[in-house]
Amino acid sequence: KVIVANDYTFQKLNLSNSEKILFGIDTNKFKKTEKLIKDGEKFVVAYIGHNTPLKGIPDFLKVADMMKDSNIEFRLYVSNLSDKVKRKYEHINSDNPLGEWQC
Repeated sequence: KVIVANDYTFQKLNLSNSEKILFGIDTNKFKKTEKLIKDGEKFVVAYIGHNTPLKGIPDFLKVADMMKDSNIEFRLYVSNLSDKVKRKYEHINSDNPLGEWQC
């Protein structure tokens, strides 16, 4: 399946196996997390993708660092994990090492 993020690409490709998934959050479909998380549970936010700055890993790690004292667990699933990204991630999530999640 080919996933595209905008109408232009969807129309240009014109593939029978393509699907358009627009950026953003449909607030009619998704609810606030406070109502979904029970006491003592953690909310998990994951990054899944290739190990390149253009894919947002620095932003993901920055937010993870800013929120490390919250009840949110950050997970990183990447291909070709670099030592720099691994060190930064493990500094932020010292209780949850990357080894078990690497792709």
